[in-house]
This record gives sequence, C-alpha cells and structure tokens, in this order.
Amino acid sequence: MSMAAALLALAAAGPVSLGPVSFGPVSLVSVATGQVEPFLAETLAAGGGAECLRTPLSLALMTESYVLEDAARPVPAALPCYDPARLAADLAAGRAVAFLGDAPAPGLRRILAVYPDGRAYAWAQPDPHSRKAE
Repeated sequence: MSMAAALLALAAAGPVSLGPVSFGPVSLVSVATGQVEPFLAETLAAGGGAECLRTPLSLALMTESYVLEDAARPVPAALPCYDPARLAADLAAGRAVAFLGDAPAPGLRRILAVYPDGRAYAWAQPDPHSRKAE
C-alpha cells in the first residue's frame, strides 16, 4: 500500500471515543501549510483521553513536516501503555519530540509525542491561546 493510500484509509477511519473528548484519525499541523493533515499511525490502545500509537515515519521526516510543540504537558490517563510522568521526563530530556495536532474540542489542542523507535502517544491538553483555556 502506498503512503498516499494509507493516509486516505486513515482519514476515512471513524472516530474513537476517549471519554469526554472524541478523537478521529491522528492529524498534525503541517509546517508547509499550517493546516492539519492526516498522520500515518496505528492506534494500539485508546481510552481515558489518551492514545498509544506506532508510526513508521522517522523523526527526521516528522520534524521537517509537522509543527513542533514546546508546551506539551502529558495528562493522566488510565492506559497501561501511557505513562505521563515518563513522557514528560522524556520530552524534557529530548528522548521524545512533541508535535501539535488538531483541536478535538474548543479550548483544547491535541499533542503527539513521538520516540525515535516509532512509539507515539497522543493526548488533549488546554490550549493556552484559546479563550476556553482562561
């Protein structure tokens, strides 16, 4: 399957309910367009406002293609594969890189943290630029 076909299939997938926030397919903000674009990833687990994923994309390609997020603050979630304290430490130490995603609901932003081996974790956090976040 080509990358374009995989992205189209991902974009056509239905939403996943994660408690109060419902996520559809993973979308990240493009550096080139400033718009959200489908992101190639497989969801391994989802629940409690977070997702555990895996992507075949390299960090080099991702950092050239998607907007970095420097205010990532992993939120608690009841998933065995998701450890917000470790994510925060790994982001601070540069062992993982955070990217800006779509806005799943007013006042929220979606964040995706990715490791060099393809592990990825998504969550929603308050958007400091939104009136809802005040």
